[in-house]
Amino acid sequence: MFALERLTPLLEEKGQKHVQIIAESRGVNEDNDFRQVFYRFVSQGNNYMTAERAKGIEFRLSFCPKSANLVGMQIADLAAYPIGRHVIDSTKPNRSFDLIKPKFFRGTGQVYGLKVFP
Repeated sequence: MFALERLTPLLEEKGQKHVQIIAESRGVNEDNDFRQVFYRFVSQGNNYMTAERAKGIEFRLSFCPKSANLVGMQIADLAAYPIGRHVIDSTKPNRSFDLIKPKFFRGTGQVYGLKVFP
């Protein structure tokens, strides 16, 4: 849900009405759990995103095994590690995060791209 919360404003700003989400497959049960949360969000929204707003974009979901070695998944992995290191300890130097941070989507001045939970 967090990723979709962050993706929706970017898609709205760019006028994009359709998006294909490719998730890394983790196993039948995990994929089904993910699918359930995904479709609940796109049909009902959540506390931060109304159902009407979530329905304004056609989200399509598919799963792909890590072994497929898709370029987009490789890029996501390359970005996730420095972000994770930053969240764990933001006091340590992290040049990779410093390169990624300016790429976070900024809507009306707020950073919409990074959400740390809890």
